Amino acid sequence: MQNHLKSDETDENLKKILNMVALPHDRIDFKKPIFKKSTKIRRGKRILNSDEILLIDKVINLFKEAKNENDNLMQQEGLSDDDVTVLDLIKIYIATLNEDQPKETVFRSYLESLSDDELALIDAVMYGGRDAYSFGGRTYPLDEMLEESRKNSREILIYTITSKGPLIEYLTAGINAYK
Repeated sequence: MQNHLKSDETDENLKKILNMVALPHDRIDFKKPIFKKSTKIRRGKRILNSDEILLIDKVINLFKEAKNENDNLMQQEGLSDDDVTVLDLIKIYIATLNEDQPKETVFRSYLESLSDDELALIDAVMYGGRDAYSFGGRTYPLDEMLEESRKNSREILIYTITSKGPLIEYLTAGINAYK
């Protein structure tokens, strides 16, 4: 098969294709999420009850204890969040081995002891709180957030909950959004 394009035409076509595919970051238009429904709780919609708020408060308190323990260990090692290396994390892990039961282990064990529905609730409130925290109080209704969270396995729910740095802020904003 013969190529009927001249070299200059091929180069021009290649440039056009590259321009269509590669967008420089200054031309990308990032948008905030579009909320499909009103963010106000409507009559008959799901809100948190007092037992659920107590459950979430317990998660917040256990996480605070684990975070404080971690912050104290980092301070003892002369570390800050900005300059932590893998070796530093290993030092902190080894330091927690000297304790009977590190607070982070207590936090994770508590999450593992919860039912699937309780984990889904915490996950839903956390993500709803993240949206409320980031977007001035706007979030999806709790029943929609629960529906999405229930699609995940226990392992994923525990991972997403334990991997959030601002977990306290997200859960607190979630309680405020859904009570």
